[in-house]
Amino acid sequence: MEYTDFDDSKEKRREYLKLLLPKEYASSIFTINIDRLFKNGIRGIIIDLDDTLLPRGVYKIPFAVYSWIEKVKEYGIKICLVSNGSSSKRIEYVSNSLGIKGFAFSLKPLPFALKKAMAYLKTSPEQTAIIGDQILTDILGGNLVKAHTILVKPVAEEVSLVRMPMRFVENFLINFLKLEIDS
Repeated sequence: MEYTDFDDSKEKRREYLKLLLPKEYASSIFTINIDRLFKNGIRGIIIDLDDTLLPRGVYKIPFAVYSWIEKVKEYGIKICLVSNGSSSKRIEYVSNSLGIKGFAFSLKPLPFALKKAMAYLKTSPEQTAIIGDQILTDILGGNLVKAHTILVKPVAEEVSLVRMPMRFVENFLINFLKLEIDS
């Protein structure tokens, strides 16, 4: 039997916890400093749809979201949607309306769709920011592919009884990890 030093396992736990830490935590997409991202070499943004850009199930896109997407594009930063949502019809509608590519049923935090989106954007992980409202999907997935991760507060209160436990865990993690909103 091989001896394992407990300090090594503590270090491994710390490394695993780091996978849950976003590089930034913002109150919304509108408070993210796009100029700073660009100056730091970000050339592509992968953004979540549900509760990051729009409330879950909503088709109507506010003017502020259109304006934010255009601001990102003005910097020459490419952008696409990557959603765990299974409604490809809605994701197609929203992405077409915003003039960007969208990927549905992405199975985040698994890296497959995120890597596919980076290939579409023609960006490396170091050049890519991943923005989302969930630690266990968006941030974990983004950190697994070694991208710049930005956690935002959800745009709507959770009303689904199925999703409420996930939000409880997310709020626990935000407190446990001592995350503070940057902007």
